[in-house]
Amino acid sequence: MSVPLKLFVDTNVWLDYYLDRGSRHDQAARIVISAAGESVALYVTEGVLKDFFFLFRMTLKDLRRADGDEVDSSVAASIDEAAWACLNNIMHLALVVPMGTAEVWEAFSLRRGHGDFEGDLLIAAARRAGVDYLVTSDQTLIARSPVPCLDVADVPLT
Repeated sequence: MSVPLKLFVDTNVWLDYYLDRGSRHDQAARIVISAAGESVALYVTEGVLKDFFFLFRMTLKDLRRADGDEVDSSVAASIDEAAWACLNNIMHLALVVPMGTAEVWEAFSLRRGHGDFEGDLLIAAARRAGVDYLVTSDQTLIARSPVPCLDVADVPLT
């Protein structure tokens, strides 16, 4: 039995998957399908989950409004239920890496190299989890990350 590839998955990858955002959806789906087949182990933090929940809801409401539809309480409740369902699914696919004071201080220490606190927290969490790759579509994070960091399209899945 082979050891699964360990991937820390950024918020934008989850959003691409659940919001079906074009070619990015297909690339994210490769990762999710591999995780369901147990050849990949996925990791997130509570911060990724929080950001996903907020951005998923906001995006769906914005899309409705852009189509000229009203977002009344019934629509908002349906969107909230969809967001909760996605979180439930993520929780079945990924392990949650705890974040604490050590990771926050590590993020501070990364400030000069990257300068994005959210990205620096992801780097600290990826280190804590001992993952093979941090997976994101944030090209600045990929370019400056001191941990192995890949675009979702470049993840080496077998």
